[in-house]
Amino acid sequence: MTGHPRGKGHGDIYDNDSIVINYAPGFDKSQITKIDVYRNGIRLRFLTDTFDVLTNAQMKTFDGNPAEHSPASNHTDHAIMGYEYKFEINTADHMWILTKTVKSGFRWHPKELWAEIDGAWTESLAELDYDDMVDFFAQLRKDVFTGISFDVAYYMNSPYDNEVFGQHGVDKTITSWNITTPTAGELEELLKAITEAGLSAYVRGNIYISKKYQDKHGFSWSSQIDPANPKKFFDSYTQLWLNLVSTLDKYSVKLISPFTEMEGIEKYPNLVKRMYSILSRDLTGELGFEEATNLMLLGISPMQQGRTFEQMARTFTFWNWTDSKGMPMRIEYSCWTPPIENQRDQRVSVMASNFISFWSPAVEYYRSTYPDDPQMFGEIGGYNADGVGLGPSYWEIPNKRFDHQEVADIWYAYLKGSRGLGINSINVWTIGLGDLWANDVAGDFFVNIGLRQPESPAYRIIKAIIGAN
Repeated sequence: MTGHPRGKGHGDIYDNDSIVINYAPGFDKSQITKIDVYRNGIRLRFLTDTFDVLTNAQMKTFDGNPAEHSPASNHTDHAIMGYEYKFEINTADHMWILTKTVKSGFRWHPKELWAEIDGAWTESLAELDYDDMVDFFAQLRKDVFTGISFDVAYYMNSPYDNEVFGQHGVDKTITSWNITTPTAGELEELLKAITEAGLSAYVRGNIYISKKYQDKHGFSWSSQIDPANPKKFFDSYTQLWLNLVSTLDKYSVKLISPFTEMEGIEKYPNLVKRMYSILSRDLTGELGFEEATNLMLLGISPMQQGRTFEQMARTFTFWNWTDSKGMPMRIEYSCWTPPIENQRDQRVSVMASNFISFWSPAVEYYRSTYPDDPQMFGEIGGYNADGVGLGPSYWEIPNKRFDHQEVADIWYAYLKGSRGLGINSINVWTIGLGDLWANDVAGDFFVNIGLRQPESPAYRIIKAIIGAN
């Protein structure tokens, strides 16, 4: 044998390339008995035994292999940036291994990329030692991220109460999904680890409705909050945040958003401004408000009452608030599985433009009305199940099944679309703290980074587009 097979020119492979096996001069190709190719560690079972070229179409073929957690697709219109293709080239007495990782022809470096670590982070915190947590954050920083986002959870007994309260520890009559209010020690430990890893912090407030109320009245959440006495509600909630101010400022928290998806209280602009003015006296970080804009654009917000998005937005005049230093409020859009496809066998080529079309009315309205206010996607993600690109129609699909490739395609559309909209800050939802949560149920929403769980295809896409290398 005078030579050996190698990847063509040892050059980079991009998402629209094929991979050519380049045999050295004098090598007898007839010696090869079998070539196996593995995509992200999973064998491509549809290939012939031997070949000279792995075509781009083959690289983007998904045949329903259960190991890939994706149904069969009848086309090859998919994203594969960051995917690893490993070749095992066999003769009777030898095996060569060649590996190529696909680079992305589309590259983007947003000003901010946040990793949201899930509402139940206090539960994960108890399973990690401090050094493990710092290592986890350091890995995120090395990969792509500029900061960590996390929720501070509070509760109300009903959507119409005036009191907001903390719930430390699980109480089955109050808490859902083991989401609890962090203790002062838990909050400080998390912020210290984020800071030590060299990342910024973004703290979001999220008010949950008690489990007892939901057991009686059905699912209820923050968008339905409409207190009987708005001033008492704001006084109660303001005090809870004042209790956090010294800790948040001690660790130079960059962005604080007390409200997450709460259109019901957006009709009290003066009370919102008053609360923000009180908090900003002692905070050096930026203040934001996350709106469930996704639902407003779809016309299905609990507070819609037949109004269009713009009719609702015109009443939300608190966006013109600035702090004592003249810093405006940040406009944060909740972007959770908007409709960007009209068929279940998703096509990556159409989804980015559909994403831009869906979001343009909100982005253009707020940008023209409040030109000084920065905009971001404060919550952006999707479920790991087939048909999630359909938006609300996803819920009509019975018997949810995995589709990790759909999530990967959607993330390509999210990133390409965000750049197209001129939004330079996004919050990836959700990367569980310590990579402890697995995507083991169809309909979960975790993006695993490969630390303790297999790396999600979606995470490969994110790294390939935004990562440093």
